[in-house]
Amino acid sequence: MQSEPHLREALSSRHYQSLLASLNQVIISETLDGLVSSWNAAAERMFGYSAEQMLGRHITRIFPDDKLNEQKSIIEKISSGERLLQLRTVRLDKDQRPLHVMVTISPILDVQGGIEGIASIVESLTDLIFKEKALNELTKYKNNLASIVESSDDAIISKTLEGVVTSWNRAAEHIFGYTAEEMIGKPMLTIFPPDRIDEETQILNKLKAGEKVDHFQTIRLHKSGKQVHLSVTVSPIYDSEGNIVGASKIARDITEKLYVEKLIWRQANYDTLTNLPNRRLFMDRLNLEMNKAKREMHGLTVMFIDLDHFKEVNDSLGHDIGDELLLKVSTRIRDCFRQSDMVSRFGGDEFVALMPSLNQRADIDHVSAKLLKKLNAPFTLEDGNMVYVAASIGITVYPMDGHTDQELIKHADQAMYEAKRKGRNQARYFIPAMQTSLDKHHQLGVDLRFAIQNNEFVLHYQPIFNLTTNRIEKAEALIRWNHPLLGQLAPMEFIPIAEETDIIHPLGDWVFKTASRQLKQWIDRYQLPLQLSINKSPVQFNMGNDVPAWQAFLQEIGLSGEHLIVEITESTMMAQSEVTQKKLLGFADAGIQVAIDDFGTGYSSLAYLNKFHIDYIKIDKAFVQDIKHDCNDLHLCEAIIVMAHKLGLKVVAEGVETEEQHRLLQSIHCDYGQGFYYSRPLTHEALEALLANSALVTV
Repeated sequence: MQSEPHLREALSSRHYQSLLASLNQVIISETLDGLVSSWNAAAERMFGYSAEQMLGRHITRIFPDDKLNEQKSIIEKISSGERLLQLRTVRLDKDQRPLHVMVTISPILDVQGGIEGIASIVESLTDLIFKEKALNELTKYKNNLASIVESSDDAIISKTLEGVVTSWNRAAEHIFGYTAEEMIGKPMLTIFPPDRIDEETQILNKLKAGEKVDHFQTIRLHKSGKQVHLSVTVSPIYDSEGNIVGASKIARDITEKLYVEKLIWRQANYDTLTNLPNRRLFMDRLNLEMNKAKREMHGLTVMFIDLDHFKEVNDSLGHDIGDELLLKVSTRIRDCFRQSDMVSRFGGDEFVALMPSLNQRADIDHVSAKLLKKLNAPFTLEDGNMVYVAASIGITVYPMDGHTDQELIKHADQAMYEAKRKGRNQARYFIPAMQTSLDKHHQLGVDLRFAIQNNEFVLHYQPIFNLTTNRIEKAEALIRWNHPLLGQLAPMEFIPIAEETDIIHPLGDWVFKTASRQLKQWIDRYQLPLQLSINKSPVQFNMGNDVPAWQAFLQEIGLSGEHLIVEITESTMMAQSEVTQKKLLGFADAGIQVAIDDFGTGYSSLAYLNKFHIDYIKIDKAFVQDIKHDCNDLHLCEAIIVMAHKLGLKVVAEGVETEEQHRLLQSIHCDYGQGFYYSRPLTHEALEALLANSALVTV
């Protein structure tokens, strides 16, 4: 049986060996001679040698050749009293592979304090480097994460489950106007509008349940009080044990994005000039209202509104003035409808109105009459000029006039064209027969393109008599179209189409040249002081300047301009004062006189007549046909004549059909008369025969 001291030593030794074996660190001990005295399990794993293979062996067995001197240096330093050495070095494993290690060396002391050996703790530098690298990467990651959070354009915020702010990045400061110092520790409700406070409770309840709130749009308040539109994602924050301890919030400011989207939507659905809905939005609304009308068994009305002669105003005054006029027109149109109605600008001078639940004829007539009256009033422009426009209106009623949106619009458009064909400035309801009329309208437009080259046009001439001498002194050239299928067509049937298709320019040029050649023949043949009037379409007058070309042609055929009179309408004269004045002066320079046709039916004033170079006014037949002794129409005609004479103008009365009208016009000193009483329009052969019978034919 062992003695008690030996037993304690044995137990202590076993305890020491067991402790060494259980450590994960490599611990090696050696004598001062370098012989290994202990080699734990961790050393076995690192170097590949078992304890049996290393105990009693020299420690340099695991030294590379170039490191053998290290052992001598270590012994010397330990022997000299150094208590802890640490060095980075290289050792060899059993397979002679180099191991980069960190060795920490300390002396082993006996009971008297003397050095009896050396203990070494060996750590793989590979593991250390990995740990250091991992630590560096973690530090770098944290720094990068912090940098990302601070440099993000999105507000990144954290808060407790009670809604108290715990972090607040720079973007949050920028978006909401509060600094981190102002918000950390404060409730998130600080930036909530009063009507959004319930959102916070709902969000926190979802987070507590572990739910994420993804990309919901909401509104918060800037420090200044303005609203900020946000797209927000809120996620729960977990601690190391998986408990939800707070929330992280990423908020993107989408105020500008929503503004741009709204702007894009508005640009896609509203007219930029008038701010009225455009065709696209109108058709969407029309579809909705038609479906509603079908479900609820009621009707609706569509009005197609097109301005009369707007192209002439736009071409003569310029697009800026045209836009100003359109803006004023759109305001007047909108004022004629209910709040529940939609008025749209389809483009150019076309407007379309939708009136849901309105299909009673009396109500529709009331709206259209109100609209026509409003548009007939003069428009005062910023430059002080007054412009007059009117409108032609086409009306369709659902479901009688169409079962689809396209049918309703198409038929309203056809009804509008019928209003134009019937004289403009009026409203027309769609009837199926208009489809045939539109087809004819389209075909005439096609046929017009070939009519000049096929010599299908002719001129008739209506004599104009001097009421003092009762002799022919003038004639008006009137165009007719000998259509190969439809027979002879009057100007009202094709001139509007010629204006729409721009054929009016070559057609007007043909009239001028044909009439001028004919007049030259009559003057040469009969030696008469005859003048010929030529009508100039408003579109033709306002587009371009024909005077230089006309002068050149007159010189070519040897005809003086004083034998010609150009007839224009009142609206043409008033369209644009400066441009009109230049053109009228151009006619005067060429010796060509100017007459205002259908005087009294427009809105001309004494100021305009006095301002421009005008030679004649022609009283419209509407004032002549009902004149009787001591009646208002006679007094009106007399007032016009007196006014014209005071301004140095001559007067022609149109539409004279009876001897009484002729004598009354003579009694109020009218200068000239024109109408069926004197002569119907004649072919050039018939007028020539009349001229041949007498140098000056009398009535």
